[in-house]
Amino acid sequence: MLRAKTQTTTVSLKSFVNKEENNRPDTRPDAKVPWLNVLVAVIVVSVYCLIYAAERSPLFVLSCWLLMVLSVCFVMIEHPLNSLAPAKVASLLYTVSFAAAPMWLADQGAYRHRYYGNDVESLLGVTAMMTLVGYVFFLIGYFSYINFRARIHSQPISLSIKLRRYMRLCLFVASVVGALFYIMLVIQSGGVGRLLGYSGGRADIFGNIYGGWFWGAHILFVAYGLLAILAMQKHPWLCLVAALVLAAAFVPLQGRDLVVAPIFCWLIFYNLMCNKLSWKTIGIGVFSIVLIASLLGAYRGGVIRDDAGSFFSSFFEQTGAYLTKTVSANIEQLDTAMTAVRYVEKEGHTIGPMVLLSWAEPLDRALLGNNIPSIYSGVFIDLLLFPQHKGWNTAASPSLPGELFLAMGWFGVAAGMLFYGFVFGQLTRWCAKMHRSPVLFAAYPFVLYMLSKMIVDGTTHLFRVIIVLFILYIFALFAPPFKPADKHLHKETK
Repeated sequence: MLRAKTQTTTVSLKSFVNKEENNRPDTRPDAKVPWLNVLVAVIVVSVYCLIYAAERSPLFVLSCWLLMVLSVCFVMIEHPLNSLAPAKVASLLYTVSFAAAPMWLADQGAYRHRYYGNDVESLLGVTAMMTLVGYVFFLIGYFSYINFRARIHSQPISLSIKLRRYMRLCLFVASVVGALFYIMLVIQSGGVGRLLGYSGGRADIFGNIYGGWFWGAHILFVAYGLLAILAMQKHPWLCLVAALVLAAAFVPLQGRDLVVAPIFCWLIFYNLMCNKLSWKTIGIGVFSIVLIASLLGAYRGGVIRDDAGSFFSSFFEQTGAYLTKTVSANIEQLDTAMTAVRYVEKEGHTIGPMVLLSWAEPLDRALLGNNIPSIYSGVFIDLLLFPQHKGWNTAASPSLPGELFLAMGWFGVAAGMLFYGFVFGQLTRWCAKMHRSPVLFAAYPFVLYMLSKMIVDGTTHLFRVIIVLFILYIFALFAPPFKPADKHLHKETK
């Protein structure tokens, strides 16, 4: 009887494993590569570059083409069964920011600014080459980390009853504490009505006018991550509704990043725990994210705030213009990298590595009395481009390569992007071993989102990652331990 029961259990677990096989991160080196698709993609990229190559610097066109080809090959060849692997997300954003979008916008004369001087084409070429070098070092760092670490065979997340109970408790605590911080932030800022009607509310929040309530509101992402780990496999659409509610809650703060983050997190969780997403579905998701960002941008910069019907009517009449503005202002970042290159070219020196510590400003202000001499690269670049903004609470998105170049020149770009590649190699390994600490893995999509956004925003938002990781790390310390026996049983059924 005991033997028969053991056989039944093994078969049952084997069926579960086979069912979950397609839901694991792809770590197989022998996965079939769609070489024909790769060739077609390279041809499309080449045609795209030829269309916009007229009157452009040869160095600019060549650098953009090489960057796009490298990225396309990497995205389609590395882990072909997992379209949303961490390094792929970063590669796609990097390529759009520094190659695809700049090729299109340069044709529209988007880089004619007095700070760039008369020889804009030469500056475009040097900056594009700098971002290409950065991407090459990113790939070197990524593959070095992946190839020099032992291979991990990923397994689906399996939660014991005891662990589920513990995670539900953590979910309740994070939800209550995060909601408390959020409510206090809204109250301190004058209420939802004032935030929706006051375009300077976001600047006030980052200016520490309302204390640390804003940072505490990020605990809501801890709660969402725990909810997704608990419910995504059985109730993915419930998790989507929760993501949309969380996104709506952040609309009054008028920050695109926080409104988009829950939707991004849902896509990542769904891809990992339910079904692998096709490129078509990912494209729809990306378009939805850009559309939401455009809607919020139109609201922040528009004059129609009280009449929802008039606002949406005005938006859809000018949808193309708003989408273009979102791409040029929030995704394309070659212009800020050009500003960094131009500054070093004109002044003959960089501004030093303290520019990479702006993320520590909230900690410095709260605990150290503003003793860290950090430099906010976004404000620095904004003042270079618009000196009349002196004294304003405005900042440009500095971009990671631009910030690294501003800090330490070419060496900074090479070393920084090499380390950035190491980080995404670690994210890939973390994704593969998600079953070992489901509580801590609840942070993964938000961490991936913020680290990928560093390509656009530089290091300034790293503090948000620390908040979410720190809280989930504390939760994970007291979680019921991972049982290696489960792992061995899993291997027996393969």
